[in-house]
Amino acid sequence: MAKSDQKADLRRYLQDAREALLRKLDGLSEYDVRCPLAPTGTNLLGLVKHLAGIELGYFGDTFGRPSADKLPWDEIRSELRYVRDPRRITRIHYRPVPANMGARGIRRSSRTSHGHSRASW
Repeated sequence: MAKSDQKADLRRYLQDAREALLRKLDGLSEYDVRCPLAPTGTNLLGLVKHLAGIELGYFGDTFGRPSADKLPWDEIRSELRYVRDPRRITRIHYRPVPANMGARGIRRSSRTSHGHSRASW
């Protein structure tokens, strides 16, 4: 049985997932990428924003290489929302994508985050 390189496998998996998520935005209008797809207000652009922030913080901090870069949305305060589903009401902290922050800027920040995380490990 061939021995796998787990680090290379994880990097490839993460890169494939990043590219797949960014491809979902291709060809969509600004309205479409911001259109809420769930009761929580989640939208495609919000997912890209969220993952870029998590990846920048998690990989940098975990591997002892915190990023000096600040993402444009770091200073945005979250708002408390209550979301009702058929069984319960859930309390969430929601940080919307600001209207002045377009898909192009979020993609650029996402690439910065990915570059830092790849260099961290």
